[in-house]
Amino acid sequence: MYKQPIKSASPMPFNKSTAKERLQKKLMARKAEALDPASEMLIDLAEAVNNVQKLMQRRVDENAAITELGESEAKLKALLAKKKEKDNEAALQQT
Repeated sequence: MYKQPIKSASPMPFNKSTAKERLQKKLMARKAEALDPASEMLIDLAEAVNNVQKLMQRRVDENAAITELGESEAKLKALLAKKKEKDNEAALQQT
């Protein structure tokens, strides 16, 4: 007695290469799911590093501004001292 082959439920007959491709797709999807939390942590870490770099640059800029102010203050004091000397000399010459 001859039996007819059982038809598969899938529209395509079983093929080793397509089954392998499906397994690879599933594996890649699982890898992507596993990488998502790690990639989110890496993104957070990169943002934190960027924020620290910005803060460090701000600190460098502030230190440069403080140094500049100190130099300007020293120049002003020197100019005031010269002006006082000239004023004193002028006052001595008038007397």
